[in-house]
Amino acid sequence: MFHPTDPKIQHVATAVSGSDGKFRVNCDKRNGIPSGDYKVTVVWPDPSVKPTDSQRLMGLAPDAPDLLEGKYATPKKTTLTIKVTDGMKELPPIEIKTK
Repeated sequence: MFHPTDPKIQHVATAVSGSDGKFRVNCDKRNGIPSGDYKVTVVWPDPSVKPTDSQRLMGLAPDAPDLLEGKYATPKKTTLTIKVTDGMKELPPIEIKTK
């Protein structure tokens, strides 16, 4: 998630990374993200934790543990930041360290 540091920007942008590490950012139901500075939060749910069929049917699927151990999970904890400028076509890579 991309949390704006400027209070004039009212919406948090979201993205989901693919297996290749690429992602598409959406903000307020539109592709892209407004210009500004952002704190970036990231969680990596453990893919080996899968809900049972009955948990899924009952809507009781537990959250998988974050493989990043919450290091980047909240705007207060994260050290990841990004600056988005007008006319930017791609965001630079965001380096995430697991240790």
